Amino acid sequence: ILIIGEVIFDRYTYLKTTGVSSKSSSLSGSIISKVTMPGGILSCIDFLRQFSKKVDCLSLINKNVKKNKFRLSLIKNKNKIFYSNKFPEIIKERLIQEDSNTLSKKKLFTVNHFENIAINNKDENKILRYLKKNIKKYDLVIVQDFGHGLISKKIADLIVKKSNYLS
Repeated sequence: ILIIGEVIFDRYTYLKTTGVSSKSSSLSGSIISKVTMPGGILSCIDFLRQFSKKVDCLSLINKNVKKNKFRLSLIKNKNKIFYSNKFPEIIKERLIQEDSNTLSKKKLFTVNHFENIAINNKDENKILRYLKKNIKKYDLVIVQDFGHGLISKKIADLIVKKSNYLS
């Protein structure tokens, strides 16, 4: 199985709201805790590995992830991950209001720590070369396009044309 899509890091920041700021009409609060988890195709890989040991992922991530040992450790299968100077590191942070009295949680806001940038020619060619050489080896190709610029028209056309079975 080959999964193609964006690597996303989901960060959950839990807050205790303390009311409304005195100088503006915005909420005020304190951070209780933060947790970063693998998202995007990384969560799908972990799920599919329950059914098959031969699951690969194909993606492109910013080269700065190599320098962040924690985020790099969230990517267990690095052999089909290409690194880029231009493609963004995709971090989605959800600010969650946590009420310790009722144990309820409410998503207040999402902050995206990136800009959607279409894949550049150099990075697109890395993906296309890999697919041209290897896509026929996979019984199943799963595309999870989260809309952050990885899947170009050329990449999509090749996947549709060459996959043995596409989902």
